[in-house]
Amino acid sequence: MPIKAPGPFSFCIFFVLFFAAFQPGKERHNIVAEKNAIQFSFDYSSNTLLHPPYVSGVINDPGDPASVTGITVDVTEDGQPISAGDYSIIAVSDNEEVVAKNKITCAKSAGHANIKIFPSAAGYSNITLTLTRNNKTATLDIFYAASSDPDNSGKTFWHTAMADASAAVTLDSDYMVVADDEINALFVYHRYQSGLPVAFFSYNNLLQLPEEGKEIDCEACAKSLRNPARVYWTGSMSNGGKSFKEEPNRSCLFATEINGTGAATKFDFKGAYLNLRKQLIKWGNANGYKLSAASAYGETPKQIGGFNIEGAAFAPDSNTLYIGFRAPIVPVTNRNNALIAPIQNFEKWFNDGKPSGDPIIGNPIELDLGGRGIRDIIHLTNGNYIIVAGNSDEKLNEALYSWTGKNTDKPVLLNINVQSLKSEAGIEIDDNTVQLISDNGSTEYYNDGVAAKHLSTNFKKFHSNIVSLK
Repeated sequence: MPIKAPGPFSFCIFFVLFFAAFQPGKERHNIVAEKNAIQFSFDYSSNTLLHPPYVSGVINDPGDPASVTGITVDVTEDGQPISAGDYSIIAVSDNEEVVAKNKITCAKSAGHANIKIFPSAAGYSNITLTLTRNNKTATLDIFYAASSDPDNSGKTFWHTAMADASAAVTLDSDYMVVADDEINALFVYHRYQSGLPVAFFSYNNLLQLPEEGKEIDCEACAKSLRNPARVYWTGSMSNGGKSFKEEPNRSCLFATEINGTGAATKFDFKGAYLNLRKQLIKWGNANGYKLSAASAYGETPKQIGGFNIEGAAFAPDSNTLYIGFRAPIVPVTNRNNALIAPIQNFEKWFNDGKPSGDPIIGNPIELDLGGRGIRDIIHLTNGNYIIVAGNSDEKLNEALYSWTGKNTDKPVLLNINVQSLKSEAGIEIDDNTVQLISDNGSTEYYNDGVAAKHLSTNFKKFHSNIVSLK
């Protein structure tokens, strides 16, 4: 059975320790230094996309690390490599419906062996590896979980250690930074490889949040067009909890400077602002949207008349920040259009989280997205925009629209089927291709009735998909 996830504070501690202590080449698992003993351990210098003993795999995924790259183990005696002909390794699965014994391979070499696992069904299997040399034995356990891949085209990637992906920006052609809406942290992933993140940044203790330890529900981000290292991130500003009350942390807007890429990515915190929800409600009321009622105590944000932010991007003028609403759908008399609030001269006003006054929010922009709200706004390098649109509630009704970014122009529905993806973010690959990032927090992966957000860390996952816009 899966291990239930710890609370937010424990998550931060875990990941700090994870990336500090378990960097490649810095650990060997359960080495017992006894004279005349054999040592059997996981080689973390090779297992960079996995961190055994807890391993998640995907059935028939052409990029699945556990079946393609495999899990490397060290095989030594008294600290010296054992030659390939002098040892044997037997693998036993305790659930052969998930992993049959003939679906585990072992390629031996001097001092090392590579284990590959090919799952047949979704679920859990505890796999015991037994090393034998002469009359000596040692064992290693792999706690394995397999999920299915409904695509199998090679255009889907399964990123582990988080499930509630909600916002993303590119670092370069290989790496991206992804936010989790239930953990106050940012994760660096390879864009085209399944597996663990290569770097991590916890911002929880930098924001001086009103409610210690609670999530900001990070749902949107925008990369500056004037300073591409600068990224602005925002909470949903929505009501939360079982009673749908205002949760002040969710009103946080903050900035980071991100330099480098991959495992060498560096993050610098560049200020925060906690009063934007109040300003947006005031602006919305003045424009007839009745946002005070939409955001009132007890009102769920995931309804057509709710209050929920999920998109952000800089306008064509490079100065105005568009804030896109998942809800409400407007106007109140005929709820069909998505709403954008344009914050003028945004970066000058934000001033590293030390604004001198209230933001200036321009005239509302209403877009006909077929009754859908905004889940993300992707700014392409050619100046065009792709809007990821979806219902304000939990029903899947996803669609992609092309838009010029001008308030006088209408968005154009693209004839692309993305209904099943659960996309909450997107990044550009080129002018004709995007990578959509899915929030899979509610997905049940392992036939156990447990949503992904409640799984142990290494069993969590979300997927990204390569989508052609043509």
